[in-house]
Amino acid sequence: MHKATSSAMRLKGNIVAITFLPELATKRSAGGHRALFRLFEEQDWRFVMKDGSPALFANQGAARNAARDVIRAILNPTMRSEVIKGQRLPPELLDFMGNKHEERARQFTARKRGIPRLEVVVKRSRRVENAN
Repeated sequence: MHKATSSAMRLKGNIVAITFLPELATKRSAGGHRALFRLFEEQDWRFVMKDGSPALFANQGAARNAARDVIRAILNPTMRSEVIKGQRLPPELLDFMGNKHEERARQFTARKRGIPRLEVVVKRSRRVENAN
């Protein structure tokens, strides 16, 4: 089918609308199966790549799972954050935050070491400190 006459393409003035439709497939190849995927109906099929060449799988199920994983990775990228140990906050930020960050750090290390933190307990309108 010619791309310009595809039923999924709809002309709206000068704008061509494409259909988002993630698909996966397999192709029998010498020695196994190759995984294919595409995200848009008008897009050409792409191989699942491994080390710069199309990956070869022992069976059709493994190929389909690999294609599914690639589509999932494209649509749902993993969020990554980096924490540098020993990094100190800039003085301007410390002034803005006050002592809250230091107190939170102390509470965190105390909980980590198993040291009970002190909580203020009020009994009959009197403050009493209890270790929990």
